[in-house]
Amino acid sequence: MNKKNGSGRIFCDGCINDAPLYKAVSEYSEKTKARFHTPGHFGHGLFDLSYEFDVTEAKGLDALYEASGIIAEAEKRASAFFGSRATLFSAGGCTLCIQAMLSLAAERALKTKGIACGIFGRNCHRSAVFASALIGIDMVFANTLFGRITPDELEKDIREHPDCGFVYITSPDYFGRMSDIEGISAVCKKYGLPLLVDNAHGTHLILSEEKLHPLLLGADMTACSAHKTLPVLTSGAFLNIADEKFAENAKEKMAVFGSSSPSYPVMISLDTARLWCEKNGKAAFLRGKQATKRLKNTAKSRGFVFEDGPCDPLRLTLDAYSVGCSGEALGEYIRSFGIEPEYVSDRSAVFIIGLMHGDDEIELLNDAIKSFAAKKPIKKQPEDFVKGEKVMSVREALILSPSENVPAEESAGRVCAQIVCPCPPGIPVCIPGEVITDAAVSFMKNSGMYNVRVVV
Repeated sequence: MNKKNGSGRIFCDGCINDAPLYKAVSEYSEKTKARFHTPGHFGHGLFDLSYEFDVTEAKGLDALYEASGIIAEAEKRASAFFGSRATLFSAGGCTLCIQAMLSLAAERALKTKGIACGIFGRNCHRSAVFASALIGIDMVFANTLFGRITPDELEKDIREHPDCGFVYITSPDYFGRMSDIEGISAVCKKYGLPLLVDNAHGTHLILSEEKLHPLLLGADMTACSAHKTLPVLTSGAFLNIADEKFAENAKEKMAVFGSSSPSYPVMISLDTARLWCEKNGKAAFLRGKQATKRLKNTAKSRGFVFEDGPCDPLRLTLDAYSVGCSGEALGEYIRSFGIEPEYVSDRSAVFIIGLMHGDDEIELLNDAIKSFAAKKPIKKQPEDFVKGEKVMSVREALILSPSENVPAEESAGRVCAQIVCPCPPGIPVCIPGEVITDAAVSFMKNSGMYNVRVVV
């Protein structure tokens, strides 16, 4: 059947099979009863952002990287919401925010230390590795491989690497674990080092009655992937800057990496989400916090074990090993209820409990967890992660060196020339410039990666 839109243009419903992506997403939306994955609107829109809002830099609509009008005003209101010195819109996701803040930090490090070098948490997202290669940053990884970085451990890293000019960590991480940002910030200030936080999964923490957002705990800059946990369209993010010296040319840094045609619907969704959060966010955060607590209590009653330590109040990570089954088996069971998790691995299933979830969606997930019983007992334990020796810089291995494709099973002992990581969660198991370990080879085989690029 043909149908007309308001302009009289004709569309053909019968042609849907010739648009495979449209068809697949339509079918996914129809069959999925509850989404507990990004983007954080979970299919529930705040405003109608249809084709008529997809515009360009027309008269009166400003321009993102030279903002002096309406976009500048929207960013000013976002800055007031976060309590930052400056908050900049990104229609290029958190990746663009990470690229910009690393570029700003590298510029300062060159001036103060004579070298663009920083200490990174090993669990950094692959976008930080790519950005470092492009900018020419020498990445030094903290001794803590995964999990939370502590202030004491970081201070040891700083003393071991006095040439480093900034610190870059991820908190909360993909599984909801939060580091002691306030303590880490104090250590950074002691040594005069800016603290950059990849807060991709924690934009919503600004709505907590407690001080949980890294910006409120001493971070100099935070990359906040708003579309992950707020009602924002995919690729909408905020770059929050607390230190004035980084605010002056931040727009120019974003323009270096960003598209010259940023999406207006994405930017509008950032603006409208900020407005919605100002009016409804704290109450929605509290509901989400209570819902997550209830879901965790249900999971505990079924035998699930949760690790100790501070975690994102709106993130639910179920450790399938703790109930004697695989993450895949748990994920398939949850999906049988019409629920789609954020992430399923061999060990875990991760769910984002968001501001926009309705009671019926929470109830559906609670019922699924309540009725779960492990059906495929296993004794498998996670393999210990072994970091490969760094023998060249990320930039040299990824961009400047000749490389070749080899079977993963034959790659042990070779120097990696690509980022080896699943996405999600996007955390590298092997980084360019590192020697590939036997553990990394095992991971690749288990993840269905049969080839890898290595330096020739």
